[in-house]
Amino acid sequence: MSSRRRVLLVDDDPAHLDILEAILGSDHDVSAVTGGEEALLFVQTERPHIILLDILMPGLNGYEVCRRLKALPETADIPVIFVTSRDADEDEARGLEYGAQDYITKPFCPAVVRARVRNHLLLAEQRERLEKSISLLEHEKELLQQKAELGIQAGGLAHDMANILTVLEVLRYIPRERPGTDEEWADVLAAVDMSVESMDVGAGICKGFTSYLRNVGEPAEDCSLSDLLQVLGMYRKRYKGALTQHVQPAMPPVRCKAWQVRRVFVNLFTNAMQAVEQAASPEIALRLWHDAQGAHFSITDNGAGILPEHLPRIFEESFTTKPAGTGLGLYMARQIMDSHGGTITVDSQPGKGTTFTLTFPVHGNTV
Repeated sequence: MSSRRRVLLVDDDPAHLDILEAILGSDHDVSAVTGGEEALLFVQTERPHIILLDILMPGLNGYEVCRRLKALPETADIPVIFVTSRDADEDEARGLEYGAQDYITKPFCPAVVRARVRNHLLLAEQRERLEKSISLLEHEKELLQQKAELGIQAGGLAHDMANILTVLEVLRYIPRERPGTDEEWADVLAAVDMSVESMDVGAGICKGFTSYLRNVGEPAEDCSLSDLLQVLGMYRKRYKGALTQHVQPAMPPVRCKAWQVRRVFVNLFTNAMQAVEQAASPEIALRLWHDAQGAHFSITDNGAGILPEHLPRIFEESFTTKPAGTGLGLYMARQIMDSHGGTITVDSQPGKGTTFTLTFPVHGNTV
């Protein structure tokens, strides 16, 4: 070993202490006490690397001292070697039950004493290195998990922003010069308004992304789910099918981070729009209600539905049935609902459509 280790000798016989100190003193820093109480006081201020502990002492015997040492987290790992003139098997078994690592019998054999101490110090040092390695591996694992989470969150943000940029595509069709009629100009202004609204939604989603990833940037507040649904305004303008909405009166407020919940609404609505693209008569229904279980939001479409074998996996990370899908929209929705203490469920029948339901815990008065 690269440095001297501190050895604590505990024995009520000074002659035995002198012998052990002579055997070990050339290789180690040796301290000696003559009783169990003194030993316990010593380890409170000086942490030895190993303890040679006599069993038969007045007051606290070696068994009790060892038991107390092993009961404390800060001293439990210190190797203890019992020193005794008794070598009965039952004595050895009792000592090992109390947590001792080894036995040395009197009279002392210097070579045996040095070897036993050296071996147990090496074992303790190797155990310490192993624990540090495990700690380092756990830290590296945590870093990898954080990096993976960052990648997932970044992918989720890219997924959401792609929905926003789809709305901004309308800017490609705005003529460079003023149209000739007031009606055409009104269409241009409407397209610009929609684009501005889209940029505002994008900025809000980025804010929600930051608050989800780092738990900063957006405080949890009492929010009206009906107000949060207004984020779907620009998507409704793009949607060409039938849309119905039912809101139960006197909805209770929901404690949430508003832009995170808006992200869920946007994801579910854009999914529903895509689901009804091939429907003969596209229909989407939105519903808000509350009961004893909480506040609820549902979105129902009359699209092709989800295959039964796919239903158990739709909230899994990266699972998608879309050719260009990322598999992150519903995964992020579930993560956000989990972080709010809520749930997201799905009910779907192939050929008939799909309903997603969000449930939020509620507190306080109605709004």
